[in-house]
Amino acid sequence: MIKYIIIVLLSIQFQHQAFSNCNTVIDSIGANIEFRNLIPSKFDSIQVNFWEDYFMGSPSQTISISKIFSGTDPNFRLHIPKMNRPGYLQIIGESNTKKQLHEQLFLVVQGDQITITIHPDSLSFIGNSTNKYIIVQKIGDLKKKQQAYIDDFKRLNNKEFSTFADELNTYFEAPLNLYLSERLALLEQEKKNLPKQVYRTMKANLIGQEYHERHQNFLKMKSYGLVSDSSQYKQFKDIYNENLVPLKSYNFKTTDLLFSDGRFLSYLYLKARLDVEFKIGLPDEEKDLFYYYKKNFKGKLREKLMVDFLLWGIKYLNEHQEFLIKTHEFVKTPSYKKILIGLENRPQINEPAFNFKLEDTNGNIVTLESLRGKVIFIDFWYTGCQWCAVYYNTQLKNIEHYFKDNPNIQFITVSIDLDREKWIESVNSGKYTSNEVLNLYTMGMGSRHHIIKHYRIRGYPHPLIIDKQGRNLQLEGIRQMEKSELIAFIEAAINK
Repeated sequence: MIKYIIIVLLSIQFQHQAFSNCNTVIDSIGANIEFRNLIPSKFDSIQVNFWEDYFMGSPSQTISISKIFSGTDPNFRLHIPKMNRPGYLQIIGESNTKKQLHEQLFLVVQGDQITITIHPDSLSFIGNSTNKYIIVQKIGDLKKKQQAYIDDFKRLNNKEFSTFADELNTYFEAPLNLYLSERLALLEQEKKNLPKQVYRTMKANLIGQEYHERHQNFLKMKSYGLVSDSSQYKQFKDIYNENLVPLKSYNFKTTDLLFSDGRFLSYLYLKARLDVEFKIGLPDEEKDLFYYYKKNFKGKLREKLMVDFLLWGIKYLNEHQEFLIKTHEFVKTPSYKKILIGLENRPQINEPAFNFKLEDTNGNIVTLESLRGKVIFIDFWYTGCQWCAVYYNTQLKNIEHYFKDNPNIQFITVSIDLDREKWIESVNSGKYTSNEVLNLYTMGMGSRHHIIKHYRIRGYPHPLIIDKQGRNLQLEGIRQMEKSELIAFIEAAINK
């Protein structure tokens, strides 16, 4: 299965967008990004997502635009008429013919006229500022050659170290610092050819990604049981402070961090978890992290971190509404205020579920009311969605089988496919669902259907659960549940 992901950082104030196959419009104060699908039949679908401001905590909740194209569309384009702030563009091409993944991060600035051509196994660029893209590709190629951090960890586990500290120091000092230095050196070679803010933003992206992964692996070392007594914990803390905290030496400005990609914010989130733990012991994560952000940051950076914190914990917001209220007190930036208002107005647990009217594979109309008295498990998907197929075959299929003889639960799938025949073909293929459940679709409206807008679904698959009284029971976090946890949750709903 092929999955191309292109995430493009756009410095823009998003006022108007147009996806089309028309000729490029030259715009000196905006940008034009055109994508050419060299082999249209290669993809079942191509999804385009755009963020005015990217938040890693819950990207699907903050997408400004989401479009899904048929794999037969040879070209598509985004025209940005005015640019003065960061935004992100993501292009996902998916196919069932072969397994391969390409992932790149590109910075686009005012005046760029870029054409990105998607080849079978690579990308190529034509335009007035392609050097930025080529640098990112070189860094990506270098990273592939460097051993993955978790592989280094496994390699080190096969060695014998004289002390626990020796093992930790070896892991964090070699080869991680060498890896980062090599990547920064590639960027430094092109510094003279880049605008100052472009260079600083790309540098923040590189370092944010590096420190994000370091913190992830530092936390993994704890979860693997390497920190098992108080003596090791002290060494763990000392080595953490020595190897991960001295980020101040990079002398970043607030704009560098605000313009950087979501991994820098994620690094700050992971760092906060360890900082709080080292200071007060195992934290009450939501409460202590909230006040850590409020105390240790200020201005727009604090605002963005606080909003990202709420998005990370979106499935807990019903239990922690006070954090949302308190964040409103100091967030002034209009775009962040808009996200907070969206969180306040999101569908709530225990509220009446959306009373849908959707068509099944036989042409019959199915409504929520017709299913009252049963627990309803709904999975939203579309043809060509790699993760939809993975989720169904690794998790949902097993859950459906477990409850197959239970009349008190109804499993439903809702596809946003535009083509009815293609949808039925996908249902019959068994890749995304089975004929044993109730399969519905949005009747040619795709993601514009009211049920998609009501639940603010931007990422797929998206499962949710409705209780026997027709109320929202669980709207977030279902995909992350273990099989036993999800079964127990559904059984409790059935028996309630």
